[in-house]
Amino acid sequence: MKHFKTVGLSGSDYAALLREAAGSRIQGGTICDALLLKSATKGGVDAIYTLNLKHFQAIATPDVVAKLSAP
Repeated sequence: MKHFKTVGLSGSDYAALLREAAGSRIQGGTICDALLLKSATKGGVDAIYTLNLKHFQAIATPDVVAKLSAP
């Protein structure tokens, strides 16, 4: 596609994310947000749009927070 691409996470990506989440006390539905951020980061996106801006800002690294915005 012209504007979108599919990014897959490997088993080691998932394992690393779960370790990081546990260490940061991220749990529940926020794990899904963390997976989305991990995929976006791996895909090298320029911007991340979300309707849950505060949820993503709470778990994103500073370099990723700069890419977050609400539509």
